[in-house]
Amino acid sequence: MVKLTPRLAKSKFGAAAPFSFFSIARKSQLRYHPPDMISDCEIWLSLDLSSSTGSLAIHRQTGNEVACLADEIIGQGFQHSEWLFSRLEPFLKGHSLNVQQIDRFITTSGPGSFTGLRVGLAAWKAVAMAREKPLELISGSEARALAWLSGEKHLELPTELTVLTHVSLDKYVQARFNILPFSQVKLITETVVQESAFHTPIETGVKFLLDEKSRGENFSGVPAFQREIFPLRAKHLGTALTRATSRRSLVIPSDYINAGPEYFGSSF
Repeated sequence: MVKLTPRLAKSKFGAAAPFSFFSIARKSQLRYHPPDMISDCEIWLSLDLSSSTGSLAIHRQTGNEVACLADEIIGQGFQHSEWLFSRLEPFLKGHSLNVQQIDRFITTSGPGSFTGLRVGLAAWKAVAMAREKPLELISGSEARALAWLSGEKHLELPTELTVLTHVSLDKYVQARFNILPFSQVKLITETVVQESAFHTPIETGVKFLLDEKSRGENFSGVPAFQREIFPLRAKHLGTALTRATSRRSLVIPSDYINAGPEYFGSSF
């Protein structure tokens, strides 16, 4: 269990109190936090409800280094929206934290589950606004691509990464990325495709990252060595924050009002 040094939890709202979305979502005047201004040391809380398995993660940012201190699965089979409200406070308390000590809230803008994205964004909007802290949105496709590149040592990198997210029946959001130096990626295209598109042979040199809803037999045109089950987790969001080109920082009321889930990716 990771133990963090508690910081003063007092704010203009008073001392730390038991957490609930209803008690914390009160009226407050937001201060402006420049999106690129990240202090020397921060604690971040990431949430992902975009897939069939929900997750939470705590990150500590120190200078240019970001470390995942803890992560937890909070529900499976698309039941994570129900589990979020009961698991968040124990998760933070188990690591000597409360919501008032979080400096930055992070979640994915999409693509993914309609209900999961809507619930996740609404919950984090309420908490971030009440706490007067930035809310960071990242493309789940880009976060998965960056996490795969930096997560392990690859003997030979592919020329292209294709990230697939199951969104409905036989439809997937396909995000294609070029691989750049220093474990960076550049989005080529992001489109909705039919599952049948992967029944015919696929060009070599392309690595496919599948999510938990993807089944190998449905990708007969993609050789087994070219595909890998690599679903999005909350820990990927925090790790990708400083490198993601899709990053959006919500810091003033109009940002929160205009932001919504991108169920089919950034191109829609």
